[in-house]
Amino acid sequence: MAYLRGNNYIWADADDRFHIWVADGYDNWDEAIWSSDAEDSRRAGYEVASGVAIAKDALDEFVVMRFAEIVSEGRLSQIVERVLGPEAQGRNFGGDSLRRFASELTSRLSDLQPPVSERI
Repeated sequence: MAYLRGNNYIWADADDRFHIWVADGYDNWDEAIWSSDAEDSRRAGYEVASGVAIAKDALDEFVVMRFAEIVSEGRLSQIVERVLGPEAQGRNFGGDSLRRFASELTSRLSDLQPPVSERI
């Protein structure tokens, strides 16, 4: 599994981890308390790049939670269009399942509302 969206790249390895890498996503990791003794040894030209590896099961759970938020916000169709639309061509790879199920997903989930107990 691998996805590319502009400068954002996610891929899976054989050790059940997803790797998330962002070319321009320096997030001040070196200022975190856990890295106080760490040395920044990034290659020249990639000083601002940032990445992380996360267990597949954990990322799957985050994805499902975020997907539910997107559906409840009524933004699913808009995001699918952004991912698959003509302006995105050449900026990403992966997402074959989304292409295959986009119409079905958006039509079935576009009218879904959060439970009454969550509507305020």
